[in-house]
Amino acid sequence: MNEFTLLKNFEFDTLSLPDLLRNRFARLNFDISYAKSSENNKYCAFWNSEHLLFLDWEKGIKLTQYKGTDIANCWITNTGILLVEDWSDSSLNGKITIFYGQEKLFTRSFKANILNTGLSPDGKYAAVQLLRSNNAHSNQLFIYDIATKKRYTINKGYLTSDTYAFANDKVLLNYKDFKAIYDISTGNFVRKINN
Repeated sequence: MNEFTLLKNFEFDTLSLPDLLRNRFARLNFDISYAKSSENNKYCAFWNSEHLLFLDWEKGIKLTQYKGTDIANCWITNTGILLVEDWSDSSLNGKITIFYGQEKLFTRSFKANILNTGLSPDGKYAAVQLLRSNNAHSNQLFIYDIATKKRYTINKGYLTSDTYAFANDKVLLNYKDFKAIYDISTGNFVRKINN
């Protein structure tokens, strides 16, 4: 189980940003509600419900500016892969958008609300857990191979995980009382691990 890795991002209080930076955002009429950095602190995202700014923190350059309808969260790898979780302003909708630096790789929309998302630390996979709805997206856990844009469905029933750890084309889901490993390409259960 030690081979599974979980992407770590660091959220920080926007009030702790230097005044110079907060003033610069204010001049852009960009009100920051949330901020997150990659584990290596090279990349940062600043956002509110409608706008997200993705920066290469080391170089001090803007990589991407994203306009959404209800941005709920994002994930950033140490290599500059960004996943934006955007809830819709209408019921039973949500979407994810994946960037690599300045390049938008793809967007996927869903006919269900998003519970949570995740990225593999190496930027190979993106996970999106959907909530119950009255269509085929109901309670689905989709894993996307970011390079090929191929979608895999994990056959996990009605269980939901808080986190997604990845290793060797498998995903580890963390439930309340146990952990479960699934094969990404088949979506099938591999084994259960008691907490």
